[in-house]
Amino acid sequence: MNKIRVILLIGVAISLLYSLVQAIVLRMPGRSREAARKRFAQAKWLDADSKDGALVKLTGKVRTREADERFVSPLAEIRCVALHERALVRRGRSPRGQMVEKLQIKPFILDEDGTKVLVDASHALLDLPPATAPKSADVRKLFADVGHDDANPKTSRCEETVVEIGTIVSVAGTLVTSPELKIVGDEANPIVIRTERAHRDLANEP
Repeated sequence: MNKIRVILLIGVAISLLYSLVQAIVLRMPGRSREAARKRFAQAKWLDADSKDGALVKLTGKVRTREADERFVSPLAEIRCVALHERALVRRGRSPRGQMVEKLQIKPFILDEDGTKVLVDASHALLDLPPATAPKSADVRKLFADVGHDDANPKTSRCEETVVEIGTIVSVAGTLVTSPELKIVGDEANPIVIRTERAHRDLANEP
């Protein structure tokens, strides 16, 4: 009887060890936020003396400019104005993977106590954690979205980072003062978006 228990315990230990090794081998490297934090630290807070072309930052609540200017994230199904998808794509049983990233961003409004500033950028650095996906999330949607619908869903890994509508964020970017006040950014001079605190205004979400 004792021998059977020992054999069972050894079998459980081997199974746990295999699962641990597999998790380590197949895990996806985290996304660095260093560049985003460095650029955000270089920006000055927007005020009446801010000049056109200056790197400025401000805080406000995320609003859509138009009701249809938004995304729905494939994993957590979050309504957002910016969506960054990352996937470590594997095919078959090979542990080797191909890292794929896709960033999408819509123009949006940053609303601070009634003062609204347009944010219109083609590129962004996100100082935000990945969204928590439910266990029921269909990862195949994200793999298809980044152009790899043939990825092995069991061994591939993926995550999404979103700028959710209704959250309070800080944005750093290049100031444009005419013909309207707005924050802009491109690949050479991207905007930075970071969360200030966990808060959503669900009543005013489109």
